[in-house]
Amino acid sequence: MESFQLLGNEPTLSEFHVTFFNAYCGSPRVEVCSDLRSARRFAARMVTDDADWATIDEVSVSYRGQAAA
Repeated sequence: MESFQLLGNEPTLSEFHVTFFNAYCGSPRVEVCSDLRSARRFAARMVTDDADWATIDEVSVSYRGQAAA
């Protein structure tokens, strides 16, 4: 489910950025999810060891109904 907000006259869309570190691959990475439930599920799958971690950030994305030129 997507969540919309209205800031001024422009609707915004929220997406969820999961930043995670998996000790096996050795570098932090980012995955973008469309809803919080999916982001939590993904983060839980990525944390499998004591050295692993994940954070979830909600990001508001402006939506403009303009066609590409």
